[in-house]
Amino acid sequence: MRDEMVFAVHRGLFDIIKMQTLSVLLLVVFAPAIFAKLDISALYLPLFYVDAVAASLQVALLAVMNVFFYLDKRREVLATVVLLSVLNVALSVVSLRLGAVYYGYGFALAMLITLVFALRVLERKLGRLEYETFMLQ
Repeated sequence: MRDEMVFAVHRGLFDIIKMQTLSVLLLVVFAPAIFAKLDISALYLPLFYVDAVAASLQVALLAVMNVFFYLDKRREVLATVVLLSVLNVALSVVSLRLGAVYYGYGFALAMLITLVFALRVLERKLGRLEYETFMLQ
């Protein structure tokens, strides 16, 4: 049952990542036309691309956090949220100081680092699932 659960989690996360990748690619392809149609300056396209990638990373992070909540791993969720908050503030301040060309990169980098952290913690928790379920009760 554990193996099936781990497989379902991996498959679900992979499906989310596939859909988010497809969404970002479609946005990259059609964004210039959408911006032109909405009369938005093309100068905002680089920021839009960075934020589209960051939003995709955020969706994946929320999926990982849903698995943590399902497994009742509130400490891991708290650690993830605290890490994201600290990184987002720190890296956003850095990107603001670097200038308009770097806007959005702080958020995107904070999301990427936090997602990698959360995925590593999730893998470790899934590897110890049987032990934590039966031995710690």
